[in-house]
Amino acid sequence: MFDTNVRRDLLANSVVLNGPCAGTSCPGVVTNPNAAYPRLDVSDGFSNQLSSYYIESGTYVRLRNLQIGFTVPPGMIRWIPAARIYLQAENLFTLTGYSGLDPSLPAANIFGPAGDIRDQYRGVDRGSYPSNRMISVGISTTL
Repeated sequence: MFDTNVRRDLLANSVVLNGPCAGTSCPGVVTNPNAAYPRLDVSDGFSNQLSSYYIESGTYVRLRNLQIGFTVPPGMIRWIPAARIYLQAENLFTLTGYSGLDPSLPAANIFGPAGDIRDQYRGVDRGSYPSNRMISVGISTTL
């Protein structure tokens, strides 16, 4: 489907025909026989069908949150009674063999029963953007 994000490899390495398809008939000739993926075409009824061809393991290990801090000893800075300096990172790295953009399931943008909505796509990668990596530096203090 082309209504979401797709990998460049998927678009560049799909079967290409030299003629148009109409309905279930495709009289064209394949121009790139060594393509890695089946033909993708937004105008036919078969390109967006689910297929076991694309099934792969979506297992991953992700460091979701890491914070390293240093508490400044009292009296080190006399005009600040207590201070803490820290470095925080979110989504620092993901270890996976998954070929898509992000192995975690996207949150569905539909209303349904209460609870965890991530499984409403049943493991189908809808081309969602990868999780953001954020790095923050901060100082917390009392005056």
